[in-house]
Amino acid sequence: KISGSRHIFYSSDVIDSIEVVGSNIIKNSKQIFSSSIVTNSNKVYRSSNVNDSENIVSSTTIINGRSLIDSMLCFDCSEVVSSKSLENCFFCLDCMDSTNLMFCKGLKSSEYCIFNKPIGKRQFDLFAQQYREFMTDMLAFAREWPNESAKREAPFIHMNFKLWYDPISKEFWKWARTLPNFDSMIIYNITL
Repeated sequence: KISGSRHIFYSSDVIDSIEVVGSNIIKNSKQIFSSSIVTNSNKVYRSSNVNDSENIVSSTTIINGRSLIDSMLCFDCSEVVSSKSLENCFFCLDCMDSTNLMFCKGLKSSEYCIFNKPIGKRQFDLFAQQYREFMTDMLAFAREWPNESAKREAPFIHMNFKLWYDPISKEFWKWARTLPNFDSMIIYNITL
């Protein structure tokens, strides 16, 4: 049950994918390890129900996500760790049942917050757009796995958030310091 794919090991139901190991029900994806039900995604490790995402580790039900670890039910989120039921959230740690968060830690049932403080929809949308521009133009969180990685027992993947943040430009951090309620301690905790 493999078609249009290459470098597939110990996997089943794989269509149009590359470098898949120990996984099943994979479509149009690349570098998938020990995962299931993955579509249009890259660099997924020990995760399930992942769609249109990249660099996902130990997570479930992720749609349009980038760089998530140990999270579930996250939609349109990036750089999120140990969180659940989030939508449109960026740089968050240990948050739950929330929407529209940026640089937040430990929030529950919250919306439109930056550095754990509410700022309102209009301001949040403005800063979220700027954040997306930095992500698109300047940041490179996910690094390529070696070409021969699929032949190894476990491909190399960045599960340490600090490694994702190392390449962030000084311009990005300079911009982040201009955000309302800037809190260097929250940044420290998130990027630790």
